[in-house]
Amino acid sequence: MLEPHVPGADRARFLSIASHDLRGALANVRSFAALLLRRGGLDERSRRMVETIVRNADRAIELTRGVFDTLRHELGQMPAEQTPVEPNELVRQAVGAVPPGTNIELKLEPVPRVWADAERLSHAIRLLAHVAGERSGPSGVVALRTVAEPGEVAVEISDEGAPPAPDELAFRRDAAVARENRLGTAFWLCLAKDELEASGARVEALSPGRGLTIRAHLPVYDAGGH
Repeated sequence: MLEPHVPGADRARFLSIASHDLRGALANVRSFAALLLRRGGLDERSRRMVETIVRNADRAIELTRGVFDTLRHELGQMPAEQTPVEPNELVRQAVGAVPPGTNIELKLEPVPRVWADAERLSHAIRLLAHVAGERSGPSGVVALRTVAEPGEVAVEISDEGAPPAPDELAFRRDAAVARENRLGTAFWLCLAKDELEASGARVEALSPGRGLTIRAHLPVYDAGGH
């Protein structure tokens, strides 16, 4: 007997396989270049060229993951494994993703565990922290907060950058990317939103005149009913 067809399942499977194959090929290039650096013996010009290959391979791997994941999210097929997660610990770790030179305000309330995909939640918070630092610029301020709410925990990442474009504020990925003509800030904001939503979060973007605040409301873990 044929199994019932799930809408979008074939496309989601195709995206998963294509992402795996592309990232595997890029990882091989990156590994070989990194091996050359570890062995040493390169002249200065060759060393800089190999370092460029490593950086570009890292960026391509990250972009490949992001593009395919956001497409899978559109199908409702972004993989996520919900477990009890300590949000304050993930926010502390995300501080390392803020670009050097940026001032950081860390305000973490005592909050309960949340029900989320730990890897995706961590990746999304780190993405938002990095974007906030890029938007604030050198000597700017990035604020990372957690707030206890009824049945939820809010995670906030704020910057002091310029007011976001309407497409960014509304998470209109395709329009924003077309305007920027690159996979820039708007793309990473939308990817972080997709990962947060796959983790069960409700996400909003706020801009009180200047800067941008992304707030994710995550359900509190209930040992009895999750």
